[in-house]
Amino acid sequence: MGRSDHPGSPRRNRGAVWLWVLVIALFLGALTAYFVFRDQNRIRQEEGERIRRGSGHVALERGDAGRTGNFKTQGLEQLKGELWTFLPEYPIYASPVVMDGTLYVGDAYPVPSVDGTWAHLYALDCRTGSLKWKYRKAGAFFSAPAVSEEVLCCAGAGGLVALSRRDGTPKWEFRTKGWVSTSPAILDATVFFGTSEGMVYALDLATGEPKWNSELGPHLQSSPALSGGRLYIGCHDYLYSLDQGSGKALWRFKTGEPLTSTPAIGGGNVHLAGSDQILYALDAPTGKTVWTFKARGSLIASPALTPDLVLVGTYAKAPSSQGTLHAIDRATGLERWRFLTHGSIESSPVIAGETVYVGSQFGGLYAIDLKTGKERWNFAAPQIIRADPAVADGIVFVTSNYRGPIYALH
Repeated sequence: MGRSDHPGSPRRNRGAVWLWVLVIALFLGALTAYFVFRDQNRIRQEEGERIRRGSGHVALERGDAGRTGNFKTQGLEQLKGELWTFLPEYPIYASPVVMDGTLYVGDAYPVPSVDGTWAHLYALDCRTGSLKWKYRKAGAFFSAPAVSEEVLCCAGAGGLVALSRRDGTPKWEFRTKGWVSTSPAILDATVFFGTSEGMVYALDLATGEPKWNSELGPHLQSSPALSGGRLYIGCHDYLYSLDQGSGKALWRFKTGEPLTSTPAIGGGNVHLAGSDQILYALDAPTGKTVWTFKARGSLIASPALTPDLVLVGTYAKAPSSQGTLHAIDRATGLERWRFLTHGSIESSPVIAGETVYVGSQFGGLYAIDLKTGKERWNFAAPQIIRADPAVADGIVFVTSNYRGPIYALH
């Protein structure tokens, strides 16, 4: 006798039940996926808004977006000694950056490549030198990171990466053709940086999505400085002024030799140290020359500003040469005083309180009275000091090349 398959039979009913079970399961799965996607999208949007809101509180190389080298913090007028030292895995060529009690600095293998070597970004406690976290990446970190409340942006071989400031977790990465050996800047929820091939980028700080890019030409070795809705950056032997919102070139100024320094903006002027031994003061809106000063040697490091002075150090290729720190009147371009260092100056001077700090090729870090030009103290590091020092809450942080440690001085 054959099996009954008429409507209402148990077999037909079981098939209908399983069909409804499948339909309901698919519906519930789709509904769950929708709510998960919606929640993830909401979390990303909230995180993006936090990152953008946090861009108003930043720590940058040279102290601020104008790259003045002037740290609004307590200086160190008398040296007691070393508070702590930290030995990185590879040499440090970059300047440290300090924010809210944490020091951030990257290292680089001496012969770096994008894929064959590793670099590290360290987060250290400013008071103890203890390691909070470490980020490891192929390539090299040759420049200081830019730090906001939520994220820090560090540049190296192959592009720019954004990390969580709290634990170093990667947020996003932007790849470039050229190397990025200069320090990015953060302003108005945007990160700005340039590459060795002469491209300048503006990226959304929260997502890494490009807002604009501008091609200037090869051999870009200058970090961007920002002021008054404009971005100033050196590329080869020109200083460019770009519109901060669009990247449109507004003017350019030609110097005598390729630029390696970063401009410092203050008092309506752009202050530029040239490899042609000239310190330039240019009118920021027009690029017209306000005054020039002829230094005692090549100027490859960046100037620092006080309300009254421009400070800049000289470099000579001969290793036995002295360096000169010039203090120039910002209004007239005339020299107020000069200070001689043992060895040339590759490190850009920085200011905190009434003291200016500068390193030399022979490993000396000098603290100099701003008013008189007299030495307050000096610290002898065992290696060349190329990177700029950083100052926070009465502690001076300085790095020494060729596997030298990071020093915290107090």
